[in-house]
Amino acid sequence: MRELSVFCDESGDFGAYDHRSPFYIVGLVFHDQSIDIQREIPHLEQSISNIGFSRDLTIHTAPLIRREAEFVNVCMEKRRKLFDALFVFYRHCDITFQTFVVEKKKFGSGDDLATRLAKVMGEFLRDNLSYFVVK
Repeated sequence: MRELSVFCDESGDFGAYDHRSPFYIVGLVFHDQSIDIQREIPHLEQSISNIGFSRDLTIHTAPLIRREAEFVNVCMEKRRKLFDALFVFYRHCDITFQTFVVEKKKFGSGDDLATRLAKVMGEFLRDNLSYFVVK
């Protein structure tokens, strides 16, 4: 039986439109567990180590972008190299992703935003049902 891993992350809030947070974004990453990506992990860990970080670093991109938490004193060049390492890892793995972006200025906040998000995500699921149905 096929096992599909789905990783989900979001950015933004359901509050009223604010020019500092104009969107609500949901990202999904899909990995069919029958497709082995184990051989790519050591390459990512080595790249991270070569940049000067611990091989087991968990990279959260928001703090990396905003220069927060463990990245507060890390120069732009090293942070960019971490992004590059993630990009190379992604390009070598058989994984897919989907991003849903809802513009708060256009679709409101609270329940209106949740309704719009449910609509676009539902359309995606219906349009790709064969991918999600176990045969």
